Amino acid sequence: MIETAVEHALTIEDKRQRYEHVYDALCDYLDKQFQENNYCDFVENQCVAIREDVKDKFTKVAKQANLGCCCSYGVGFGLRIANLKPCIYLGDKQCNTKCVSCKLYVCKYLREKKGIDFHISDFPELKEVFSKKQLEVLSNNPFCSMEEIIEKLLQVEKSRLPFWWFWLNGRAIIKKQGMDD
Repeated sequence: MIETAVEHALTIEDKRQRYEHVYDALCDYLDKQFQENNYCDFVENQCVAIREDVKDKFTKVAKQANLGCCCSYGVGFGLRIANLKPCIYLGDKQCNTKCVSCKLYVCKYLREKKGIDFHISDFPELKEVFSKKQLEVLSNNPFCSMEEIIEKLLQVEKSRLPFWWFWLNGRAIIKKQGMDD
């Protein structure tokens, strides 16, 4: 599915449309994987990790707030989760935007107990469309809309910074206003 999308994208001349085409296909693929396999196994608005009473820091806080994974947060003193709140794109118990970074995320419970994990590197064909810096953008921008990420991809394409400097300075991250509110 992704291979076909990349092949087709390479025939699209407009960069924004090319990126959007591949981005949509990747989001659709990840959504389909979670839906068809019922990885999160929601019962009465609680995912399997919360029902199993997982003891990691994030799940404990998410359980108290009854939010599951679909919440935004900041990192406070001592790397503690701060300002945990429902993601602004969460509506009617589903995500109302396409965010590859969020869709790639797999909680610790699913990774360790079920062996489920997704990484941008699982899709090597993406290298035909996106640079290494752009793949960082796709991986590291949770709680962002597709439009924000596509815009960042277009900006990053023009960057002349060496990758190590780009990565070290967090240039792939979209700076969001109001995340600490």
